[in-house]
Amino acid sequence: MPTAHPDTNSTQLKIFKVAAHLFALKGYDGVSMREISEQSGVSKPTIYYYFGNKEGIYRRLIEVGMQSGNEEFENLVKSDLPVKEKLKQIMLFRLNLSRTHPDISRFFVRLATAWEPLPFRHETTTFFDKSRTKMVDLIREGISRGEFGPQVDPELAVDIFAGILMHFIRQVTVGVELRPIETLTHEIIELYFRGLNE
Repeated sequence: MPTAHPDTNSTQLKIFKVAAHLFALKGYDGVSMREISEQSGVSKPTIYYYFGNKEGIYRRLIEVGMQSGNEEFENLVKSDLPVKEKLKQIMLFRLNLSRTHPDISRFFVRLATAWEPLPFRHETTTFFDKSRTKMVDLIREGISRGEFGPQVDPELAVDIFAGILMHFIRQVTVGVELRPIETLTHEIIELYFRGLNE
């Protein structure tokens, strides 16, 4: 079965976009293969060829989404930038990604925030836990560099950062008119840092 990252105009991408939209809207159990087939205009046999079944589509959406977002995240975390700039660039990257791929972003917001009894839930939880651990380490790095006050709780700081980011990702993906994303990100990070340094 083909497993490569879908090309921009491929049948797989068409299936991905429709499936991401439906899963974000209705959850895993609320979506049928028939619905994906009808809304994508791709026959069920073709969908089965590419993905095997509904779980296969769901897993590939997670896999491709993680691959496309994780590389840039890792590069930013490992960079020599000040922690403040790393956080700004991480937020900017995530918000821009949400603007260019709203359905995929809504899918991941639902995956991260709405508990569903998926047979492969552990795998997705592990991914989010690893990302969270890296963010906690980043806040600790900021404390050790003197960018944050020593009294900052890294776990709580990450929860606040994630909550802010999730709020604005939701707004971006539903088309709420915001200030330019670069301006918004700068203002959020400035406010966040004032809080961490008081």
